[in-house]
Amino acid sequence: MRRVQTLSVLALTGALLSACGNTGSVAGDTTKPAVSLSATPTALSGAGTVSLVATASDNVGVKSVTFYRGDTKLAEDTTSPYEYSDTVSAASGTLTYRAVATDTSGNTSDAATATVTVGGSGDTTPPTGSFTVVKNTGSNYTVNVTASDAGGVARAEFYDNGQLSSTDTEAPYSTSLNYSAAQNGTHSITVKLYDLAGNVTTLAAQTITVYVDTVAPKASLTVSPTELTATGTATFTAAASDDVGVTKVEFYDGATLVATDTEAPYTASKTYAFADNGTHTITAKAYDLAGNVGQSSATVKVAIADANEPNDSVAQATALTLNTPVNGAVAGKSRDMDYFKYTAAAGEMLKLTVKSVSVDAGSTLDPYVMVLMPDGKTVLEKDDDGGAGLESEIRFNAPVAGTYTVVVTSFLIHDDPNATDDKATNTYQIALTRR
Repeated sequence: MRRVQTLSVLALTGALLSACGNTGSVAGDTTKPAVSLSATPTALSGAGTVSLVATASDNVGVKSVTFYRGDTKLAEDTTSPYEYSDTVSAASGTLTYRAVATDTSGNTSDAATATVTVGGSGDTTPPTGSFTVVKNTGSNYTVNVTASDAGGVARAEFYDNGQLSSTDTEAPYSTSLNYSAAQNGTHSITVKLYDLAGNVTTLAAQTITVYVDTVAPKASLTVSPTELTATGTATFTAAASDDVGVTKVEFYDGATLVATDTEAPYTASKTYAFADNGTHTITAKAYDLAGNVGQSSATVKVAIADANEPNDSVAQATALTLNTPVNGAVAGKSRDMDYFKYTAAAGEMLKLTVKSVSVDAGSTLDPYVMVLMPDGKTVLEKDDDGGAGLESEIRFNAPVAGTYTVVVTSFLIHDDPNATDDKATNTYQIALTRR
């Protein structure tokens, strides 16, 4: 079958082709393209490679860029970026490079030029610079270099005691030096700077003294008191020393961090109650500047007989509930007095019992009991013996509505103002009932 294209289709095809400016010439285009050229390096002390880079533009489109050394054509590049690398010999002299751009209409640009000096008449001036050595840790240092050169700096080489450590080819020039304890001692650090022409400068050496600390601090720990029989505070004191310096001491109760102290004397404290009964291992960990750790441990025994402590005043009194016995102990301090409270209605008929040996055959307590009026001062009733054995019982009627306070201690403490009685076996059970 024969196919025929319409005039409109042919016209559209022509328009699309003319829109692609770098695919062909444009009638009437007489504008020359523009081109620029750079050569790197601009000087070589001997044989080497010169990198040529051209930038070209045109109102219609650039077809190609041609590179020349003098009048010798080197290459033609049709794709941006327009580049060529020229290998030159060690012959002395100045080389002139040219770049000429041609557009799609055949117009050629004026030549762009760049010169490179090769050999003895080239760059003979070495780079200049300086460097600093920064100590980050005992085992890590950073070397920072400042460098400059008219023709450009090629690289910086870093030397440690005469041995090449590393090379950096991009500014800012720097390196990291890492040491182990086996490398402790004096190290001479220097830097060599190279320019693009091969000139070299060796910067004045700097000396560092490396000491990688692997010795842990020495630590000792004391705990006071070593045993708690009443709710109270234990104090932890650590002595720590190190050949470089102690940065901190951490105090642990078991695996739990209690406190951290950064200044000598290193101390911490912790309050213990009935729920903490048992033996606690306290550890002091001393750290030095290098992170080495030395430690020491000691124990504190918590043996609090009375779960109600602290209830040593009217303000701290433990609440009593009818028909619910409460166990306690006159212990933990030389003259212990335990306070309890109950809010009674006026005329409420009550019975208070404090038992010792009848509920605990090993009890050594001869209890003394007082019931105080709601003012917390006036004694309503008192008793030191409820009959057979060392136990107390008080029957009373609440004369007014209010909160009454019950005080339990030992008869020995009550009878002698100078006596002490803090045996852990001074156990009792207190109960309040209606009668």
